[in-house]
Amino acid sequence: FPRYSRPHQPVNRRKLSLDQGLERLAFGHRPYHKALARLVTAALARFGYAILLDLHSMPHIAGQKLPDLILGDGFGRTCRRIVLQTAAQAAEAEGLRVSNNYPYAGGHIARTTGAPDHGIHALQLEFARDLYMDEPARRLTDGARLTAAIAAIVHAVAQIEPEMLVANPIALAGED
Repeated sequence: FPRYSRPHQPVNRRKLSLDQGLERLAFGHRPYHKALARLVTAALARFGYAILLDLHSMPHIAGQKLPDLILGDGFGRTCRRIVLQTAAQAAEAEGLRVSNNYPYAGGHIARTTGAPDHGIHALQLEFARDLYMDEPARRLTDGARLTAAIAAIVHAVAQIEPEMLVANPIALAGED
């Protein structure tokens, strides 16, 4: 289990016991990842490709001015460029400031799920917490801007032509 999230923020208030760690693996981590694998496999079987948008929120980092959204594609390893570009354009159209891969290039889920050469595209979306909360007060705000941005990104990514996403675009182009 990681002790720190980036950048050097503790994940837990105190060290986990072995029993706590094993319990989290058995009842959280493993069932979640099995369910995710089933969903991705089902989408791949049905459509010839799968797109996973892995949403996270990033804390304010003292002394750094981060954008509203960081898109992480593992520097091109977890999805085709068209997925990242489409998500970025949709977010920017909603007024968000967007950057790619720094300081979040895609975490465990994106790295272990994304396989663009096999038609599986995973993109991590790391949103600034101030889009939906007053972070110092730990109080939620209306979040309308974030909701609109997520809806726009999902809609835009869903419009990507399938031949741009399938494992073997040449084979799909020959079908009619």
